[in-house]
Amino acid sequence: PARHPVAVTSRFHRDAQTDNYLKRAPDMEQVVVGSSLKFCRIAEGAADVYPRLCPMFEWDIAAGHALIEAAGGR
Repeated sequence: PARHPVAVTSRFHRDAQTDNYLKRAPDMEQVVVGSSLKFCRIAEGAADVYPRLCPMFEWDIAAGHALIEAAGGR
């Protein structure tokens, strides 16, 4: 790609695992956005990954997952 990979991250749901993941990719741009906007950014192609490695429930990501799949993502 012509740009660095972009990770959308959470303001409030950061943990040591996520921080370590991001440290292993120093060329990855980090953009802090709230709530379901992270999934929208991925669906539109403005971001590449949402690293959230802390525990979560299915209902936390179900709508965002459906949005990304509908946009052709996986």
